[in-house]
Amino acid sequence: MRKSLVPILFLILTSCGFTPMYNASEKVDYNINLIEEKGDSVINNKIISEISRISNKNSKRIYSIKLTTNYSKSIISKDAKGSATNYEISVDSNFNIEYENNERDINIKEKQNIKKIADIFEQRNYEDTLKNNFAISIVNKLNIELLSIK
Repeated sequence: MRKSLVPILFLILTSCGFTPMYNASEKVDYNINLIEEKGDSVINNKIISEISRISNKNSKRIYSIKLTTNYSKSIISKDAKGSATNYEISVDSNFNIEYENNERDINIKEKQNIKKIADIFEQRNYEDTLKNNFAISIVNKLNIELLSIK
């Protein structure tokens, strides 16, 4: 009984028509024109590539955006010797959006607490991975904000 129930449930649940709630890439009907960028170049480049990936170049709705990012890494705890053991990595991104003679500022913040890794190379790679993930998350949140603009 149990052996036949699992495949039947699997077939039923895979055919249920589930789509992610925040997957708004199908509904994108705007083109983003990036005017200016300031701040961390690694994060900015990833944000720009993600924006160009989701943007519809043939759309008549055009948003002109000025992007400013601020990356910070701060110590949140130290060991008995005074060496840092935990860090907080944060990215603060500000989008100044101009559209149809209107202007709007959107501020998106991402942060993550991490432990210090003994190997400097691994630590740097981990931080770069976090920067990429932050950039993707920021663009997804920006996309939701832009879709809400009427």
